[in-house]
This record gives sequence, C-alpha cells and structure tokens, in this order.
Amino acid sequence: MDSADLMQLLAGIALFIFSMSLLEDSLKQIAGRPFKQFLQRQTRNKIRAIASGTVVTAFLQSSSVVLLMVLSFVGAGVMSMRNALAVTLGANLGTTLDSWVVATLGFKVELNTISFPILVFALLVKVFLPSNNNIKNLTNFIIGVGLLFIGLEWMKLSVTELVNQVDLRSYAHLSPYLFILAGVVITAIIQSSSATIAITLTALYQHVIPFESAAAIVIGSELGTTLKIMLGSMGGSPDKKRVSTGNFIFNIVIIIIATIFLHPLIYFIRIWIPIKDPLIALVFFQTTINVIAIVLFYPFLGWFAAGLERLFTGGSERVITKYIHDPTKQFSEDTLQAAKKETTRLMAHTIAFNSKIFGIENIENDDTSSFASFKKFVFEKDSTNDSYTRLKQLHGEILEFLVSMQPTEMNPKEIEYSGKLISILRHVMHAAKNIKDIQHNINDIGVSENDTLHNVLIDICNQERTFYNSLQQKIQQIEAGNTNSSNEQPLLESKQEYQNAYEDIYKLLNKNLISEYNASTLLNMQREIYSSHKALLRSIENLKELNSIQLRT
Repeated sequence: MDSADLMQLLAGIALFIFSMSLLEDSLKQIAGRPFKQFLQRQTRNKIRAIASGTVVTAFLQSSSVVLLMVLSFVGAGVMSMRNALAVTLGANLGTTLDSWVVATLGFKVELNTISFPILVFALLVKVFLPSNNNIKNLTNFIIGVGLLFIGLEWMKLSVTELVNQVDLRSYAHLSPYLFILAGVVITAIIQSSSATIAITLTALYQHVIPFESAAAIVIGSELGTTLKIMLGSMGGSPDKKRVSTGNFIFNIVIIIIATIFLHPLIYFIRIWIPIKDPLIALVFFQTTINVIAIVLFYPFLGWFAAGLERLFTGGSERVITKYIHDPTKQFSEDTLQAAKKETTRLMAHTIAFNSKIFGIENIENDDTSSFASFKKFVFEKDSTNDSYTRLKQLHGEILEFLVSMQPTEMNPKEIEYSGKLISILRHVMHAAKNIKDIQHNINDIGVSENDTLHNVLIDICNQERTFYNSLQQKIQQIEAGNTNSSNEQPLLESKQEYQNAYEDIYKLLNKNLISEYNASTLLNMQREIYSSHKALLRSIENLKELNSIQLRT
C-alpha cells in the first residue's frame, strides 16, 4: 500500500470522526431545550426511560452526548439515578441507528453523487444567507452529513487499494477473540463507536477481515466509549459515579456474554434469520447484543442500583472547594474561618479571571517571548467561559455553606461575620461579570486595524495590570494582619482614571481618530471596568473589616 493510499485511509477516518463531531454539535444546538425537557419528562419509569434514551440517541447520534446530559441531570437532582441507568441502556441501543444508515446507504450507492451536491448546497447557504444561529446549526448539520459520506468513500477506496496490493490471507487464521481488544483500543482512542463500526464495515465490505472478526470488533467497541463517561463523572456526586459505573458494568457484562456466545449468535443471525448481506448482518449483530443487554438488565435494575448505592456512599461532594466540604457539619468558629479562606480563594480566582480576559493573566510574569506566546496558544487550559462557570460554582458552594449555618447556633458577632462574607461574595461576582460582559469588546479591539484604538486597549491593559497587582498586595497584607491601609485612595484614583478616559475618548472622537461606534464601545468598557474596580475594592474593605470582628465571646 503506497503512502497516498495510506494517507487517504487516515484522512477518511479523520474526516468521518470530524463529521460525526460536527453532526453531534449541530444537533445538540438544534435539539437544545426540547430534548432535555423530553428526557426529563420521559424518565418517570424504567420502560419510558429506556425508550427515551433510545429515541434521543437515535436522533442525536451520540450516546456519549446523551449520557453526559444524563450525568448533568443526575448531578442537578432532576433525574433519579435508577432511571438514569435505564436511559443508558436505551442510549446504547439508539446509537446503532448510525450503523444502519452506513450499512444500508454507504455501500449501496455512489456516495460522491450524494455528498457533493449536499456540500455545495450547504456551503452556499452558509456563505450567502444570514448567519443566525438557526441557519448556522442547520448548515453545519448538512455539511456534517456530506463530509461523513466523503470520509466513508475515501475509506472504501483506500481499503480497495490495500486489498489489491497486500495479501491479507495470512491474517485470516487469527482468532476473532483477538479483535475484541482491537475494538476496545480503537474506540477508546477515537472516542466514537460509530467511527469504529464504519471502519469495520469498510474492512468487511472489502473482505479484509472475516465476519467473525468484524463481530468481535463490534463487541469491543461497546466498551471503548465508556471512557468519556467515566471521565465525565470524575469528581462528581456519588450518583454521577453510580451512573457511569453502571454503564461501564453494563458494557463489561454484555462483552462477556457476547464473547461467550459469539459463534452461536453469528449462527443464529446468518442461518436462522437468515441475513445474507454481511454488512446488514453485522449491524443486526450490534443491535442484537444491545437488545440482549436491555432484556438481561431490565428486571434487575432496582437491585443493581441498590448495589451501586452501597458502593458509592455519601452525599454530593464539594470537589471545587478547598477548605469547606460538608454544609451540614456542626457550626463552630473554625467553619467561619474555613469559609473566609474559601472566600479569599474566590477573590484570587476572580482577579486571575479578569486578568485573563485582559490578556495579563500572568501579572507577575512579563515574559513576552515568542516561545511564551506559543505555549499560551497551544497549552491554554480553559476557555474564559469554563473559568467563569467554575467561578460561579465556587461562589454557589460558599454561599450554600454560609446559608446552611443555623443563626440560632451563632452569636451576633458570628452572624455579622457571616454577613460580611456574603457581601464579599456578592461584590466579587459582580466584578467578574462586569469584565466578562466586555470580553467581546476587548477581543474585537485587540484585532482592530485602527492603531489608535489598539493603543487605547494597551493603555487599559497596563492600567489593569497595575490595579490587579495592587489588589493582590492588599489581600496579602490583610492576610498578614496589616489592615491600616485605606481603599479610599485607590477608589479615588480609579474614579479619576474613569473620568480621564471619558475625556480622552471624546478627544479621539473629535479628531476623527476613532468612529462613533468605537467611542461608544470604549465608553461602555470604561463604565464596566470602573464598576468592577468599585466592587473589588468594596470586597477588600469587607475583608479588612472581618479582622476587626472578635468571634470569641
């Protein structure tokens, strides 16, 4: 097999996986709230939960998406763990629809005659029609379908060349059971059982592997995608761990059963059904083992769920907090001190978040070398949306912890102390939201061709660097017990900078160095920045006041 054929095979696999991802993302957006509501409504009993899992997965064509959605429902307490287990059984069955589409269409028609017109239509719509979210999601879905067919066609053509150039008969004697491991490994790597089945169908179509080996790969693929679900439950509540572990056990058990009865199942499908087309027979085999799993586990779901409850005990875990954990713990002075530490930690994370939006997140590191920029571009850990979500989660955890304290167990000073902490939480989140709201303005100005506008942003970032450095120093001084410094001067300086910025913006506008639109954008940015500064300085003042409150009586 020459390098061109090899690259075509790899490109076909990559394109198929990409198209599945595109389909998954677009369908998630199209389905959105209705499908989430459908899942919530249809999981009141086990039968409906299995049916809803099958239907939703058949539509979204990603059992991983559905199962991750289920994990979020379980974590939020809107779906019981037992019904979530039933949904996982249905999801495993629903994902086989894609295999049926590939087996019935992918190898029966000339795919280029379908995919090229689809792509031409979708791309023209994407270019010339308004780019609202509905059009964007619909065209992404159509593009995903077209690319899926092209990727499959590339796989077919390259494997045809492989058969013509390489004698594969020497591999025919290998035990089909070895291919179970191959199915697990391939699916775990590419994280798409649909892609694994498509590759297997291609190999079977070109007689690269016998039917028994193809069936063994299908068995292994059932386990491969559970890795994503296990990762999705890590650090989550016990119920989320129960669901992901249950899904893993489902697949382990069905693999064992399918392995033991591999040859009898194949004999049943090919002789007793009978199905002559090996591609259809393989997909029927995949569907059959998932139906067997449903029939096998359905009567024992209650018992199985009880076992998982015994395996993972305890309430919801507070994995994003560092100092506070159990809101039901008996109140003591130490619990307030732990809440203070957690609140100070939230302040530090907020400063880091705001700095990140301004592009100055390493405010103590002025390394602007090309290598540092490359590392930041390639190894950026999280998006600002992810960071903001974690900020809100941490804020919610601390607030819940404070609110859970019983006032009857607290003296007036402790109640005052708790109130100051809650005030800090409010100001800190206000400060973060102010800056998040202007993130798109910062990004737009950052890539503007207007040098004047770009220089204004540089000045803003430098001022923010100075401000956040001073905030960090103030927090460190307060933590060290030094509460003599006042916030009055920094607040006056921030107000003066705000007023100066307004005057400068109007001067630039009068000189026609910036447009009216840009002036409006800058004015809004300065207003939000000033509001964020005030909120952070108020939180600093509250933090200082905590040290003056004598908790012991």
